[in-house]
Amino acid sequence: MKLSDQDQTKELSSRITLSAFTCICLLGQTSCGEQSSVSTEHNQLARPNIVFVLIDDLRWDEIGVAGHPYIQTPNIDQVAISGAYFQNSFTTTALCSPSRASFLTGQYAHTHGITDNLARNEQSHRLNTFPKMLDAVGYDTAFIGKWHMGNDDTPRPGFDTWAVMKGQGEAINPEFNVNGERKQIQGYVTDILTDMATDFISKPRSDPFFALRITQSTAPERDATGRRQFCRIAKWNCGIHCS
Repeated sequence: MKLSDQDQTKELSSRITLSAFTCICLLGQTSCGEQSSVSTEHNQLARPNIVFVLIDDLRWDEIGVAGHPYIQTPNIDQVAISGAYFQNSFTTTALCSPSRASFLTGQYAHTHGITDNLARNEQSHRLNTFPKMLDAVGYDTAFIGKWHMGNDDTPRPGFDTWAVMKGQGEAINPEFNVNGERKQIQGYVTDILTDMATDFISKPRSDPFFALRITQSTAPERDATGRRQFCRIAKWNCGIHCS
């Protein structure tokens, strides 16, 4: 079936739309003590905490606020309702690695050099990213999830906390490079990433933080029994019963 021009436009806008309206959240910095200084309050407003969540391989319409007939996403919907929801935005390079590099640099693919999904390991170490700039002015920065600009999972400049899988990673019991040390962590990857991001955000600190969490989208994996691995993933995601 041939898509109309309007449908093709919506398809092309999938990644940038999702990240723009629901994946960047500015959170006012909190403090346990009462703030009496006007300069301190002004500094909190000028240097907010930032959480950036990039959802991997999610269509523009697979969220409740976009009018999906059965998918329910109340938390994402609330971000859109209380913040900004960009309904007419576009990606210049609808491919995983180049678009990921564009989010981090604000540059077109021909400028930042990540032009495909091949092993751009060395080039991705040289990217001049906005988290690197935030780190330089005192932000506590973290990258958690799927880097996938090459298979090299070693820490990139500008991130104080680094928890990344090699390449595409694994859905079940994935291996992470955590600040230079490889660790296999038991569980389902989405739950693990969520726990890591929550732990980072919850850390006591005096400086503002920047947390970038990229969700991992993996096709169901097969073990020796075939169906059982898919069933495990579906059970974690949906709560279904598996025999």
